[in-house]
Amino acid sequence: MNKYLLVLATLSLFSLSAFSADLVKRCEVNLPAMEAGDIDIKMDIKVFKQDGVLSSTIVQTVDGVSVPLDSSAEMISYEIREGLKANLESEDLNQGEKLIVHAMTVEADKDLSKIFSSGIKSLKLIRKVNTYVIDEETNMGSATIVEAMDKKGKIIGSFLGGFVVRPCR
Repeated sequence: MNKYLLVLATLSLFSLSAFSADLVKRCEVNLPAMEAGDIDIKMDIKVFKQDGVLSSTIVQTVDGVSVPLDSSAEMISYEIREGLKANLESEDLNQGEKLIVHAMTVEADKDLSKIFSSGIKSLKLIRKVNTYVIDEETNMGSATIVEAMDKKGKIIGSFLGGFVVRPCR
């Protein structure tokens, strides 16, 4: 009997480890109410890697009720050129640069900047980003975690970009 229990315990541990995924990136954000009467939304986005494949889990909490959603994820790195600025329109921007310009534009707007911010001291210092695109982009934008690095490759912050701009905690 003890031999069977040992075999079952070993198989259970092996099964659990075979299905475990490594946490690659996490971004917790608060989306504040835009208007009176609206409710704040808390999001906890986790990106996992298992057998070379990325996936994500988003837990949205509204008024104390949490709803989890599993989704796909994709990580893409981009080099960021100097000279980006708010409202810059160019066909030559890569997706990482578009996310940075969008954040700059939001932060330059006197009304939007009261609610939305990347939390990064100077977006102009960014020279590389790792983007974690959650699910697929829609006509409203995307949910993308932007991990920003300076010219030395040092991480200077992360924010949720795409549709909204909020710093990751």
